[in-house]
Amino acid sequence: MVDEETIKTKLDFVKRFPITVTIVAICILIFVINNYFLYNKNYIMIYKMYGVTDNTLKNKEYYRFLTCFFTHFNVEHLLGNMLILTLIGYRVEWAVGKLRFILIYFFSGIIGGLLEFFMVSYFKIYQNYVSAGASGAIFGLIGAAVILICFGSKRKLDISKKEIVFLAVFMLLLGKSSGRENINNVGHLCGLICGLFITFVIYVVEKIIEKFLKNGNGSEIKDKLVF
Repeated sequence: MVDEETIKTKLDFVKRFPITVTIVAICILIFVINNYFLYNKNYIMIYKMYGVTDNTLKNKEYYRFLTCFFTHFNVEHLLGNMLILTLIGYRVEWAVGKLRFILIYFFSGIIGGLLEFFMVSYFKIYQNYVSAGASGAIFGLIGAAVILICFGSKRKLDISKKEIVFLAVFMLLLGKSSGRENINNVGHLCGLICGLFITFVIYVVEKIIEKFLKNGNGSEIKDKLVF
């Protein structure tokens, strides 16, 4: 039986890191609905419905660049991604705040997905592919963590460089387990690049804002800056 202290701790986690918890919950809910209520574990049908395919842009199915990183190949793929998302997500959310976290996650997922699509198409890495999974967006969070550590955020990230490397390696191994490592690794790389880029942009913008506020008012704004 779960005691009150355990329940209180879990509820406190949800209150402190609502975006991370919400994204994890949505991914799990979508997986359950698709596999057990709509498509009866027909993974191929699910990928074709929601994943990014060769014909995504040709068919003007732009929504796939959003739905793809809420769609997962199997239970192992889902649980692995959600574990890493939780471990890195709450730390980044605490360091950058809710709105910046949303920006980093969705920018890495959507723009990273577009970048992956064009790279796979241009270099012909794989034909007739379907890309799905939150790993690209998660790698974006890993990229954000790297920038936060390198440039020094006001709220110190509760994670070491070794832990970041471990999480990245785990994600790569998870990608290999799907049997389509070339596409997974391209997606990981694109997500990482986008996470590094958008977090660096946030850093530059905040330093510009800080410079303008240096000799004047705006203490409330300064308090909200990440770097």
